[in-house]
Amino acid sequence: MLVARTCQLYPNAVAATLVHKFFLVFSRWKWPQPVFLKRPDTVNLGFQVWDPRVNVQDRFHLMPIITPAYPQQNSTFNVSSSTRKVMLNEFNRGMQITDEIMLGKAGWDKLFEAPSFFFKYRHFIVLLVTSNNTDDHLEESKIRYLIQNLERILHINLAHVNPKCFEQQEQNQKDDGGDHHPYQ
Repeated sequence: MLVARTCQLYPNAVAATLVHKFFLVFSRWKWPQPVFLKRPDTVNLGFQVWDPRVNVQDRFHLMPIITPAYPQQNSTFNVSSSTRKVMLNEFNRGMQITDEIMLGKAGWDKLFEAPSFFFKYRHFIVLLVTSNNTDDHLEESKIRYLIQNLERILHINLAHVNPKCFEQQEQNQKDDGGDHHPYQ
């Protein structure tokens, strides 16, 4: 929806300009000002729609991006202060890189480089989850609550979830003295 909004704002822009404008617009967006693709429908068919004037819980959404179809909903209702910080950091990073690209100082490949998650932070929590039913995503849905609880701890500024799953590797019986990280 953010890409669609960028296309609405710059309808005649070429693809490279749209990518640059995407990062420009959303790195400077005045969150929690909502992003709309169109004016909300005034139809009342009895469904609850996103409206902070009526629904108190809607007032606390940090990055509202509202779906265009009735009943309008906030597609980002799960965004926490940590996920907001992560997204804003990525919007700013994308803006810096696309500035370099537009000036001819970098290539597009730089924008698509995978970030080195394990080098960004000093502390990690490794969450080991097992389930008999691989179709059951209950465990994943509970991670949001873990993040909210971590954010309440005074000395934690950011709780960044790495959604990539890693297979646990068996530790060698014989330790060779090296510094190993089982999830790299």
